[in-house]
Formats: sequence, C-alpha cells, structure tokens
Amino acid sequence: MALILDPYMVRAMERVTPDRLYESLARLYPDLDWDDSEQKEISASWLPKWLAKARTRPGTALSTGRRNSMSGMVTCALLDAMGAPSPKTARTRLDLAWALLDSPEGRNVLGSLPELEAERQKRQGA
Repeated sequence: MALILDPYMVRAMERVTPDRLYESLARLYPDLDWDDSEQKEISASWLPKWLAKARTRPGTALSTGRRNSMSGMVTCALLDAMGAPSPKTARTRLDLAWALLDSPEGRNVLGSLPELEAERQKRQGA
C-alpha cells in the first residue's frame, strides 16, 4: 500500500525547501542549538541531498520516528513544514504516508484525487 502512495507523497512534498526544513528542525529541536555555520552546512549540503532522496525513494529517506536519528528528526521536520499535526509522533510507514498526504500542504498540492480517496476508504474500512 505504501508504494502505491509514494508518487503522491513525492508530489505532496514538492514545495518543501531545505530552508523550510531547517526552520522546522530548529523549532522542533531547540536544544540542539546549532550555530550559523552548522545551519549553513546542513541547509546547503545535507538537507538538499535528503530531500532529493525523499523525492525519488521516500521509503528509504523517511523515518517512522522509532529511532533517534537525523533522518527521523528531518522526517519530523518535514511533517512540521507541511503543517501535519503532532510531527514528532512515532508512526508506521503507512501512517507516515497518510500524514504527509493529509497535511494542509499535501492537500493543497494534491487537491482532490478520486483514486486517493478510494484508498483512504479501503484503509478506514479495514
């Protein structure tokens, strides 16, 4: 099921930039206290690479939040940047996909898609 949602997830996150991810990281994890040089390094190199990977193979880039890792923190930042509720909540792969698609930004980018709504109905009925 998650693989079926991957193309929609890629489209949903198309407007997210590395700078927006960094802003969300700083807001969600203020205790990390990164300085300007670290912010520039992360925003200029690591986050664009992570976003590129997330946009081509979401399953390998996104983390369900069950591990304390940079990938997990950036996944939470992505959810926050897209306006998803409770971005730091641990999720299954499928719940993560639906959180991205149901986020305000995801809904705005994707609009109403009958095939997506059909999958949602199957999921709610299961």
